[in-house]
Amino acid sequence: MGTINRHVLPQAALTRSRLPLGNYGWLIYGLVPCPPRSEAELREIAAAMTTGGDEHPTLAAGYTYFGQLINHDLSFQSATAGQLRSDPDSLHNFRTPAFDLDCLYARGPQDQPYLYLRDDPAKLLTGRADGFFDLPRNISEQALVGDPRNDEQILVAHFHLALIQLHNQVVDRLRAEGVPEPEVFERARCLVTWHYQWVVLHDYLPQILQPRVLENLKGLMFAGRKARRGLSHFVPSLSPYLPLEFVGAAYRFGHSMVRESYILNADLNTQRGGKPIPTFSMDGDNLRGGRLVPAGWFVDPALFLDFGDGKYQRALRIDTHLSSALAQVPVGNNSESLAYLDLKRGQDFGLPSGQALAQAMGIPVLDPSQAEIGSAIETPLWYYILKEAEVQTAGLYLGELGSTIVGEVIVGLMLMDPASFLSRDPAWQPTLREGGHFTLRDLVQYAFTGESTP
Repeated sequence: MGTINRHVLPQAALTRSRLPLGNYGWLIYGLVPCPPRSEAELREIAAAMTTGGDEHPTLAAGYTYFGQLINHDLSFQSATAGQLRSDPDSLHNFRTPAFDLDCLYARGPQDQPYLYLRDDPAKLLTGRADGFFDLPRNISEQALVGDPRNDEQILVAHFHLALIQLHNQVVDRLRAEGVPEPEVFERARCLVTWHYQWVVLHDYLPQILQPRVLENLKGLMFAGRKARRGLSHFVPSLSPYLPLEFVGAAYRFGHSMVRESYILNADLNTQRGGKPIPTFSMDGDNLRGGRLVPAGWFVDPALFLDFGDGKYQRALRIDTHLSSALAQVPVGNNSESLAYLDLKRGQDFGLPSGQALAQAMGIPVLDPSQAEIGSAIETPLWYYILKEAEVQTAGLYLGELGSTIVGEVIVGLMLMDPASFLSRDPAWQPTLREGGHFTLRDLVQYAFTGESTP
């Protein structure tokens, strides 16, 4: 393998995205909100949804939680339910609307040195738990990370840890290649961020988008910043933002992919008598984070990504049938149905119905008999997108509306970011593996071993 430094930009261009924090917005302005439903109606819909889902035949379970990390990289708002209902247009995004890994690097080693090694601030801090790597933690076992949500669940924390390890591996590699010390951190951050962006575009999106929609977007991925004009719906006139239809509905499709339980590694599974660990549970073992990882609970990547042996766990299909584990997810000291929370959130945002949005975007609307809930003609957008995936692709991918929203926003944000590889160097290819082929599996393997897949 050649040096990982080829095609790297001049020093002046190696900073993170300069996009500002900002408000959310609308993909399609002026649509009437979906007619509201009572709390009882929302709970009835949620209860019907969380009765158990079917396993996807090929999609590895790791993509569920990588997708959640992506969400944390793009969006964070802390408004109360009352604020959502009264003025959703005023919501503030405390993440940059860019794939710049600010959830990992935060404001950098100068502003937030506690995320970095004291004696080597070019490297991110790591922790240890029972002899294996863990997120760095304070005395209260809270993770020292750029976004605390990445420690809410052990599997999300695993992918955050992989990015920490990847950065530190790249720092070592750059130093071995003789890169001047003042440039090491910025070059490492650029390379890690660009490899992450590549995985999002060329590995994650093909797993979730309807192939026809994906094919239409591919032509935009190599044409530079001007290609954003080729987007049909997500075309911000001034600066990038996150559409509420995306954050409040379309990108919440990943909740339907969550399994009831997971096997973390073979040894632990043997110790537990073949009993997987529940994803959520108010009593007993579960995969909640915010603590030192219990002894032996390390994550074997081969059980969450396809390493070619077929032993990986699959995600659930993208449809309206959610795992029963999501009927009671921890919320503070209580529990709540995640489907109810998603439905309620969309209603508080004032999102349009799925039918209204599809019609406004010129996308065929589902037959009423397929999308209606009870006697209502208009369907909450989140439910509609899951139902569309179920009807059009049997849950293998998002349907046309869901794929268009998710695909255009993700590709569009990357095209609009002046520091992304799509903007700076559309012909760039990953340098951590020969041949320009680089997947989430390769990212995780290089992070923990310093080697790429043959």
